[in-house]
Amino acid sequence: MQTVTAALQTEQARTSELKYYRKVELYRRYWTGSAYAWRAALNIDAYVVKVSTAKWKFESRGFGEWKSPSFQVDVSNPRNVWSQVEATSIFGTDQVELSRVRVRMGHTLPDGTEEDVYVFGGVINRPIAWREEKRQALLNVICKKP
Repeated sequence: MQTVTAALQTEQARTSELKYYRKVELYRRYWTGSAYAWRAALNIDAYVVKVSTAKWKFESRGFGEWKSPSFQVDVSNPRNVWSQVEATSIFGTDQVELSRVRVRMGHTLPDGTEEDVYVFGGVINRPIAWREEKRQALLNVICKKP
């Protein structure tokens, strides 16, 4: 469960005109020469068309475990920016699979201060899929606990 700050609680009681937002961040995986690492967060909100829901599922037939869901991020693909072979693409020479995606939600207070919290995220578990007719790339992500 996430908690909210006292500043947000005060503003919610005072006004209903708070601005809420979603941030989708991509951490590209790359090889350092001796190990894999992740680059700093890249905000990909400008490309995001849709983020599907992620719901945890309880597996009652097995060992009573919670199963990790997957979710999909549909991103616009103008000028082939999500290509996995173009050196000038978002990934460039970085690895697509096992790159991380994080979704954060937040609000902007009247003074311009932004506060956000991690909602869910995970790792891209397969090559990028394409929806050519809509010029979109589809990132399939397996959820991981924060």
